[in-house]
Amino acid sequence: MSFIKKLSPFYSLGLLYLSINFVLRIVLLCHPITQSSFDLVVLASIFVLGFLSDIFVFTVASGFLWIYLIFISNSKYSKPFGYIIFGFLILLFLYVYFGNTILNEYGGSLPEVGQSFIAIKTILFGLLLFLPKYRKSIRFWLFSFVVFLFVIIIIQNAISEYFFWNEFGVRYNFIAVDYLVYTNEVIGNIMQSYPVIPIFTGLFIVSGLISYLILKKSKYYIENIPSFSEKIKLSIFYLLLLCLSFVAIPIWASEREIYKYLRQ
Repeated sequence: MSFIKKLSPFYSLGLLYLSINFVLRIVLLCHPITQSSFDLVVLASIFVLGFLSDIFVFTVASGFLWIYLIFISNSKYSKPFGYIIFGFLILLFLYVYFGNTILNEYGGSLPEVGQSFIAIKTILFGLLLFLPKYRKSIRFWLFSFVVFLFVIIIIQNAISEYFFWNEFGVRYNFIAVDYLVYTNEVIGNIMQSYPVIPIFTGLFIVSGLISYLILKKSKYYIENIPSFSEKIKLSIFYLLLLCLSFVAIPIWASEREIYKYLRQ
């Protein structure tokens, strides 16, 4: 039972993702711009296949959550390992800040993003290393931030899909990729076309409330950090599901394209 509780960060966020996408499909089907009519069989297939697809997508997207959770431990702060890791992080930051790394080859804001990430990671590791009395509190707030970040991304993605559908009558496609390329122009258009401040205010409030509810159920993970053997079991379970997702997603995409072609 305790091991099941330690999976709660995954299944709590996964349940949120599946629920929001379920509601989103209903909203898009009832949207005035949706012209197609569907019989019960097609409707059932949309929701069943969509549900399975969402499981695979969330599994891949939760890889960052798995990496974060799997490295939570107290042993890495013990002597001399804690000081060795902290020294390595400092050297890594100096190398990224002063050296010519692969981040500089890509240019843009990527070097600054990399430097900021490593700097934050180094500072947080130092706080957890040198302030053991406050380690539980710091870890809890870090965990809360990670949960909040996942929640706000999930909800914001659903909102973006709604507006994308409202604009083009389709779900994310190649146009969404162009949006990522021409970020400045897109953000300017969005600021002019939509009430951004009320939307994001509501987004942060709702995300905060949902994060609070998820934290109540999933904080067991950091209050009772899994042992090494439990992390191995958790990793095996996740990696098997991840491999299945990597196999299923391309097949799923190709079958959807064939299905769309046959319906034309």
